[in-house]
Amino acid sequence: MSKTLNIIWQYLRAFVLIYACLYAGIFIASLLPVTIPGSIIGMLILFVLLALQILPAKWVNPGCYVLIRYMALLFVPIGVGVMQYFDLLRA
Repeated sequence: MSKTLNIIWQYLRAFVLIYACLYAGIFIASLLPVTIPGSIIGMLILFVLLALQILPAKWVNPGCYVLIRYMALLFVPIGVGVMQYFDLLRA
């Protein structure tokens, strides 16, 4: 039971940290006078935290592995949306 709780804690911590960086980026983007997507700023925040070793990489690894494993599935709705406007893109 303890091992199961430890695994759940690792995944929960990873996703909370990733989403915290995302929402911090969205908040910062709303304050900036230039138009930069909040998700890009959030990725930069996460990169800086990992590069400076403020945030240990082992804390976000479980969540990253899950997102990378299902990345192709996450692009399906975007591809379907682009195909709806194929005539506009072809012109």
